[in-house]
Amino acid sequence: ANLELVTFRNAWNFAAERGKVKGNNPAIGIKPYEYIPRDRYVGDDEYEKVLAVAPKPVKVAMQIAYLCGARQGDVLKLVWGRDGQEDPEEGQEAVVLKRGIYIAQGKTRRKQIKKWTPALREAVEMAKGVHVTPKGAVVVSRYVVHTKHGTR
Repeated sequence: ANLELVTFRNAWNFAAERGKVKGNNPAIGIKPYEYIPRDRYVGDDEYEKVLAVAPKPVKVAMQIAYLCGARQGDVLKLVWGRDGQEDPEEGQEAVVLKRGIYIAQGKTRRKQIKKWTPALREAVEMAKGVHVTPKGAVVVSRYVVHTKHGTR
């Protein structure tokens, strides 16, 4: 709600500067929503319980996110690199490389290569293989974690 309020204020001001609207900004008197930041984090036991019953794509995404300290959006952008690819190519935001997983974080734009660990390699290996839909169609995707249609 706070983001929508700020967006509306800015849009109104933008339009007012260009003479498209008249009068005072109606969002000026609205107080932002006060929220209490969370203070509870998922423990190892809860994580393991969810991991045990999660479908394979969710397991892969959970493990990669956890092991790389990556956000969901960054994990979903992760694509397979070319065989033996050492460095990310221009425009690649998240790619599996020979030496690890490269992620240019969506929020901070910080660029890192997470070197292979046995657990990280196991998570990525779990994502490999032939993916077959219930109707028998083979799904080929450039994304490490993908839908039954091959999209991220």
